[in-house]
Amino acid sequence: MAPRPKGGFTRRWRILLLIAVCAGLAFIRPALKGGPKVDETFSLKHGRDGFKVGGGKGKGQSSQITIKNDARVQWDETLEAQENAQGEGRSDLETGADGSGGGAETGEAAVTKTPPEGEAGGWDWETMPVPEDFHNPDTDLPTNPPEDLWDDPPDEGWRPCIKRPKNYPPATPLNETNGYIMVNLDGGLSQQMFEICDAVTLARIVNATLVVPKLEYDAFWKDASGFSEIFDLDFFRYRLRKEINIVRVDEMPKELQSEDMWHMGNRQYLGQPEDYYREELPALREHRVAWFRLGFYNPLAIYLPLQYEKLRCRAKYDALRFSERVVGFGQKLVEKMRGMGGGRFVGMHLRFEEDMLAHSSCDFGGGEAEAAYFAQMRTERKWPEADRTAEQLRKDGQCPSEPREVAKWLRGLGFGPDTPLYLASGKIYRAEYHMANFKAMFPQLQTKRSLLSPAELAELKGKSNFMAAVDLYVLTHADVAALTFHGQMRWQIAGERTWKGFKKTQMLPNWLMPCIEDKSWDEFQAEVRKWEMSGGPRNRSGEAYPVAIYGNPIPDCMCQKPGGPPLINAVKITEASGL
Repeated sequence: MAPRPKGGFTRRWRILLLIAVCAGLAFIRPALKGGPKVDETFSLKHGRDGFKVGGGKGKGQSSQITIKNDARVQWDETLEAQENAQGEGRSDLETGADGSGGGAETGEAAVTKTPPEGEAGGWDWETMPVPEDFHNPDTDLPTNPPEDLWDDPPDEGWRPCIKRPKNYPPATPLNETNGYIMVNLDGGLSQQMFEICDAVTLARIVNATLVVPKLEYDAFWKDASGFSEIFDLDFFRYRLRKEINIVRVDEMPKELQSEDMWHMGNRQYLGQPEDYYREELPALREHRVAWFRLGFYNPLAIYLPLQYEKLRCRAKYDALRFSERVVGFGQKLVEKMRGMGGGRFVGMHLRFEEDMLAHSSCDFGGGEAEAAYFAQMRTERKWPEADRTAEQLRKDGQCPSEPREVAKWLRGLGFGPDTPLYLASGKIYRAEYHMANFKAMFPQLQTKRSLLSPAELAELKGKSNFMAAVDLYVLTHADVAALTFHGQMRWQIAGERTWKGFKKTQMLPNWLMPCIEDKSWDEFQAEVRKWEMSGGPRNRSGEAYPVAIYGNPIPDCMCQKPGGPPLINAVKITEASGL
């Protein structure tokens, strides 16, 4: 019997490990499902100073929706919780702001407010209009749309330029490569797509054959969708045939198909080619298979030599496309949205789920019960506590923007109540409370659940990666994309819309919102329009923070026609980019 390669696991030990993990999950799952026990009636109330849950008398005009909740608040692992918990240093959670909701108004009785149980009160925000007796004062704010509200920004002569040069070395014959690279992807779908393209590039760097990557198995949704269910594998292999060889496990040599024969690869975080030449190539040649099993986040540097940046772009923007089934669902949703409002619609990504809110240490109007609930989540996930109070975090613009605030931002940009708006999100925290506010301002709000038939929804049940792919398709093809969170999905959408011709893409300036919420409406609109980011050409090397090629392909993979204007953030390109 051949000796087991270094770094491999025997089947016996894998089984024992699996048993131990399952036992641990069985022990902690009841705790994860727990939340503050509530049995009280909530009133959603609008006063002069904002949207409140309360009892007692508030100031100014008020209107109430009564929501009955007598169930435990359930833990929900959202579609992108893994993306943000496992990516960008295990916490890709950023924060924005909301000026109200920190407790009862002055003069009101203090009320303990805890998260209600979704649709327990009977109002289904996705499929039902806002109750007639509910009023959000912000609904009356004038729209004042600018003439270019729906216009794409000018492309300034920038076009894709990723063709291989004539002297580009072809892919090495299959039987002459240094071995095989196998990658287990992790995170949400956007992160997995970036990792797929990095895997292609790494295979080229070390002259290896790439085994079709394994998508993340979602432990909450039990989603075991394979590569071919989300992406067009045949097209992917064909478009990259001149770069690398790509095979399925069953196409590998028989003696290498067993996991017991695979060497554990050593990912070099933000590595350069020379790091892999030194640290991984010798073992690959010896063992023939390098299995990157324990995460593949950021295996390559943000800036690589130009030939590899262009390969990343060929993989991402040319070769990696969604499967026909994903495109079919996505196109159906796009057509339905276009049929609602003169052929145009806004696609919005909203991140307002329990995991990111708990991570922020901010206050979202739930009182002591909410604070205790989120503190428990931070403890369970070993997230650090904030070094400032919730009030100070909000004042500093470090709290996630609430749906009420997002709706006001969209109205400030000029979108009115007749705007069809497609929402992509996970399970929104206290949706009855927060989405009543949003939907009052944008009654044509739609989701997959409101647009698809019960039979179609049944096909998607439990398919988190598939649903994320459909959302990505819709947001990429929307007339305007409105993004509210600086996570992986934001970069995925922004990069694709830039590549497809600079489609208008707005990014919520959540750091700005606390500073302008008390300004007059004219001043508010002027401020949000001043800071809008409309998806025009920008130099990724000129930003104040690192931007991967997947979030902005300029200047490495897009070239400007002679005589075009300089980029608004033009700087000298770094030597690392190879330009």
